[in-house]
Amino acid sequence: MKNTVYIIIFAIVCIFIGGVLGFNVSLLKEKQFRSDLYRKGFGQREEDRFKFLNKRLNLSEEQKAKLEKIFEDGRIEFKNLREEFVKRTKQAREDLYRKIEEILTPQQQEEFKKIKEGFKDRFNIKKNRLRRTDNL
Repeated sequence: MKNTVYIIIFAIVCIFIGGVLGFNVSLLKEKQFRSDLYRKGFGQREEDRFKFLNKRLNLSEEQKAKLEKIFEDGRIEFKNLREEFVKRTKQAREDLYRKIEEILTPQQQEEFKKIKEGFKDRFNIKKNRLRRTDNL
């Protein structure tokens, strides 16, 4: 009787562990699929995306030509959006700083000017750090 209880408990534990392991394996497979899709195949570079879509969708020559045109148009549109975003962000920041300076005394304005320079220095350090890691 005692052995049967141990065998049943052992079987339940094995089934539980098998379920947990199976679940984790399925999560790993899903993670691997997403990794393959986004990093390896549908990556940051347009060439990678083109190759990925061509391989996965088995595109005809006509479709390839149309896809190249779509990517070209998209590249131009995204470039324009980035430029517009940078301009609008810069303008919003300047407006914000101007409004802050309007309420400050001359002495506070001098201190605020130093603070803004510190912001620029930190931003440039982060930007340079990102550039270094992009080249790795």
